[in-house]
Amino acid sequence: MDEEKFLEQYENVKRNFSRRQIKEKFLEQYENGKRDFSGIDLRKCYFYDALLMDLNLSGANLENALIEGHIGNTNLSGANLKKASLRHTYFIGTNLSYANLSGANLICADFTNSDLTGANLSGANLDETKFIGSNLRNANLTDIKIPRDPIVHYSTRPDGKLIVNSSRGLDAKKLLSRYAAGERNFEKVILHGVDLSGAELRDVNLFCAHLSNCNLSNATLSGDWDAAKFINCDFRGARLRFCELNSASFIYVDMREATICADTTCTNFIEVNFQGAELRCSGESDSFFHNVTLKDGFFLQGSSNYPVRPNKNIEKLL
Repeated sequence: MDEEKFLEQYENVKRNFSRRQIKEKFLEQYENGKRDFSGIDLRKCYFYDALLMDLNLSGANLENALIEGHIGNTNLSGANLKKASLRHTYFIGTNLSYANLSGANLICADFTNSDLTGANLSGANLDETKFIGSNLRNANLTDIKIPRDPIVHYSTRPDGKLIVNSSRGLDAKKLLSRYAAGERNFEKVILHGVDLSGAELRDVNLFCAHLSNCNLSNATLSGDWDAAKFINCDFRGARLRFCELNSASFIYVDMREATICADTTCTNFIEVNFQGAELRCSGESDSFFHNVTLKDGFFLQGSSNYPVRPNKNIEKLL
């Protein structure tokens, strides 16, 4: 190896090491409670299985970064996400106004309840990207890549017009009417801002359904809900009886006083309030809990496979 190539490789290793140091310091500060990272430089940093909530990343530089996981209730306004890999990442309730997402990989990313006003998405890959309850007013969508259509419902287009998904989106009246007529298969349906409080929906197939901003308080529910997504929903006092919730996700959900009897194999509960709830769950594999409020009101911070208070006696021994 000649000297020039050696020096080039050395500089690359040094830069990569520096990127790792910056990422590790960022994550350490986040774990210690810091939330304001406006203007931070996280270029080319990799975040696998990320769970980053309630952050200020306005003006941050995330060019060519890789993020897979959940970014919720976060300010990314004016951030640089040019050519970032963000596939399968949840941006729930996130402010991405005037962010630069040009050339970004957004395959199957989820922007439910997010603000993308004036964002630059030119050249981005929007293969089955979800825009549900999203604001895309004045966004730049030139030269976007769409091998499969994005999933769009109740969102504002760049020209300010509202898009309603007529093929998959349902309101409460249509859903209840079809249910009363005997229909039970609502696979991949999209329900956004729907009021189903007190409803009885038994033996319903909601496989891969998307429910956001829905009121299901005091409802009686059962059926196959595998891989369904429940975002910012109200389940207070609801009765989930004999539900299949394999690989389902509950994100920013209120389950106070609910009764849940379900198969929760690989089910995700992120930012969920279980205060006063009765959980009778089982499954072949563990569920995942992150930042949840337990039945007795105790806030369990961080990630866990079991929604129980930490044993202080065990902690003393560790």
